[in-house]
Amino acid sequence: MKTEITYQTETIAAFNKLTPNTVAYHEHLTGLRAGEPIIVMIDGLIRYAKAHKAVYGSPLASDYVLGENWLETLKAARSLCDGVGAVAMERNAAPAVKRLTDSKCNGSIEQMFESALTIAGFDRNELGI
Repeated sequence: MKTEITYQTETIAAFNKLTPNTVAYHEHLTGLRAGEPIIVMIDGLIRYAKAHKAVYGSPLASDYVLGENWLETLKAARSLCDGVGAVAMERNAAPAVKRLTDSKCNGSIEQMFESALTIAGFDRNELGI
């Protein structure tokens, strides 16, 4: 089954900061179009933080159960940027195709990370990350 992903405005804004026709632009565009798991995970966490605030009237940072779990999940998803994206790995695993490109831009992922923290009410400086 093929599904369509509707990305959060923060995810699109991070992509739109990339200079068109650069390697980073094309790598991240590939990831957006193909549903790169790292992009989708962080986008989903942004969506979750917005929904939590809309329903409960307070940011996730003030929820001492869900907030901590959400934050650990966000940090874990971000740490996957130390490697190559899944879409790129799948593409590079094909015997006829060996490219040294990625399916995400780590700079855009970092901007999404910052947006997610802000929406959830966490202060990066207080967290020491």
